[in-house]
Amino acid sequence: MVDRRRKSIFMSGYTALASGMSVVAASRARPGRRGALAWAGALVSVGSLPAFAGMSMLLQRQARISTGLPVMGAAVGVGSVLAVSGHRRAGWRPGAVSMVGAAGYLAYTRWYSWFGRDESPALEVGRTLPDLPLVTADGVETSTAALVTAPTVFVIYRGNWCPLCVAQVRELAASYRELAAAGARVVLVSPQPAGETAKLAERFDAPMDFVVDEGNRAARALGIADVGGTPAGLGVLGYDSETVLPTVVIVDRDGVILFSDQTDNYRVRPEPAMYLEVLRETGGMSASLVGRRGGRTRRTGRSGTPRPVVRCSGEP
Repeated sequence: MVDRRRKSIFMSGYTALASGMSVVAASRARPGRRGALAWAGALVSVGSLPAFAGMSMLLQRQARISTGLPVMGAAVGVGSVLAVSGHRRAGWRPGAVSMVGAAGYLAYTRWYSWFGRDESPALEVGRTLPDLPLVTADGVETSTAALVTAPTVFVIYRGNWCPLCVAQVRELAASYRELAAAGARVVLVSPQPAGETAKLAERFDAPMDFVVDEGNRAARALGIADVGGTPAGLGVLGYDSETVLPTVVIVDRDGVILFSDQTDNYRVRPEPAMYLEVLRETGGMSASLVGRRGGRTRRTGRSGTPRPVVRCSGEP
């Protein structure tokens, strides 16, 4: 379990502050005004993160983004240089605004985006996934064990408010036929309100199972709850402040874990091709054969690249 209540305040608070500063900078960057170039630099620096967040929410098409966001970093750097170098004509204010932008960029990429999570023992490859209560989008009670009627891909996502989560679901819908051909069932689990889950299910024409983890009970049992992980202010839309750490688990038809992705950065997610590779390598085998053919667990390190794959015992 991770406690990120301070981070939830940062994202909502900084975005509001930076958006307000962007409006001021834009008004003073009009051509012909004294110090317009410095204010334009300040606008680029402080407006980069709000623009990125807004475009992500609007498009909802990127399921993974580089951890360092180099393009944004370059824009913030260039904008800061322009703002600071123009202090003789524009004074110190553009430089100060650009420093807020630079600080926000660093806080977002170096601190906010990272969970600092520990690997969950319950999701160790080779263990049986616990039987946990869930509810369908239609309000019917079910459980993890009831859903595992074949090799199953469990994608545990935060909710409709998370653009990368929605993009991840979009990718799965596009790859569903290949996953089904590999004999897999796809189950999408979120602690968000059932109404939001039903809306998401209606958006994608793929026979995947959309279920709700009411009260985040399953996430807590698995050790992947994210306390305070929902950005502040989303409570007015019905979202709880507690959410879940994005996680992917693949189990065989007996519920034995073949693969576990416990990303430590919410902007880094595995691709559907990885699920297909795991399913083809293991063949969705029964528990007695998992050790012989091997399974995988994967986490993303600070470098932004997956850490080396750890395989089950019995594989060379």
